[in-house]
Amino acid sequence: MKLLDIVMTSCRQVHIPFGFVSCLHEMDIPNTDPTLVAVLPDTSTPVAMELPQYIVDFQVKTSIPLSKMEWREFALTGSMLDVYNLDKKKTHSFRASEVTITDMSSEGLYSLDVNGQRQLVLRVSSQSRLTKFLHVLVLAATTSQWTPPVVDVLTSLLSVATDIVEADARSPTKEVNVSTVSIDNVQAHLTDMHAIYQLQATCSTMEQVYAHLLDIEADYCRNVHTNNFAHTVYKLHPVQYARHVTEQLSNQSPPSARPSIKALLATCPHSRCGQPLTLHDMYNLHVLDEAIVCARCTNTMCIQAFQIAAFIAEAPQFHIRRDIRNNPQNLLVVTPGMPQSGRVQTFLAELARRISAVMSTAVADALASLHAEVAAQVERHFGTAFGSFHIDLVLAMVRQLDFVNKLCPHMEYWTTPVVIQASMTRYHKYLH
Repeated sequence: MKLLDIVMTSCRQVHIPFGFVSCLHEMDIPNTDPTLVAVLPDTSTPVAMELPQYIVDFQVKTSIPLSKMEWREFALTGSMLDVYNLDKKKTHSFRASEVTITDMSSEGLYSLDVNGQRQLVLRVSSQSRLTKFLHVLVLAATTSQWTPPVVDVLTSLLSVATDIVEADARSPTKEVNVSTVSIDNVQAHLTDMHAIYQLQATCSTMEQVYAHLLDIEADYCRNVHTNNFAHTVYKLHPVQYARHVTEQLSNQSPPSARPSIKALLATCPHSRCGQPLTLHDMYNLHVLDEAIVCARCTNTMCIQAFQIAAFIAEAPQFHIRRDIRNNPQNLLVVTPGMPQSGRVQTFLAELARRISAVMSTAVADALASLHAEVAAQVERHFGTAFGSFHIDLVLAMVRQLDFVNKLCPHMEYWTTPVVIQASMTRYHKYLH
């Protein structure tokens, strides 16, 4: 039996084209009648070519005058134009070669005709969108195997922004309070963001980035008129920044330097210790909000401990003097020291115990004054952000880096004027 005969028999069983075996040479094999199995793909069935597709949305209405405008999806697939409603149900289907779209010269209305008969009326808010659709419609009318327009991602995204701007120009939203921010303002802001992005790129660890942010906040503490990244981030918190500006305007004396977070975290807050803290310690305490043990005094440190230290430094005691009906009242409460745990809850519990100890000998008026003074100090040191401002500017800058790292790799897109204009348009519509 010839090898070629065996292969031919197997090929008929698995439908292998004869062309595959025509190149085999005949050769004799022993009469043992072996079984030959051919495992090859079936190529006899033709593969259907995938049809090109282009999809775009338009507002439409039927030719009935009283019908309202509704959004429809127009899908050009091969040589067919299909129209779908919002429920993805096909409402119309036309051959592209039979479709014409003509300007009705009225508020961006266009007539979609099939063989000269009007089928739909389109409201076109973006001329760019219509131009691209008409281009593809001409291609689909010529052949079912047309080549879709090839555009890069940036061009595609820019076209979306262009559509938004053109749509707003044709049909602007009425009675919208628009922002006074200009395209130049936004570009300048993005440039500031990019500067910190480039600075961050020079660092190999987050602790190195943190060191730069500490220095930036320290510069802002020395002069609140410094226009640096800390100032930019502060303005992104409008309520807190407005309070800051109001305080600055009401302050008649020249502004004094504020203690920076870098200075506040420089040494261990426990009394009579003063152990210098490393950048690593400061980062763990501040950014990671961890508790660490001081290498010198072995007490626990956390951010709350630094707030307690500031409380004790400003109010080492509470002394209330009142003269009630020629009866002098003196209430003295010595502020407790730093608890070993460094926790505010422990500190306030001891302070409350000391206040309770003098309540039995105090008149109501003096006791009310004591409570008011203590409450003011508690709010000042434990009810506000850590640092010298209404927000913790260093942590705010750390959070802002997440936005910076998402935006700055795509600066070419975000600094394009049409993208900025589209963003402002969407923002104004969101407000209303």
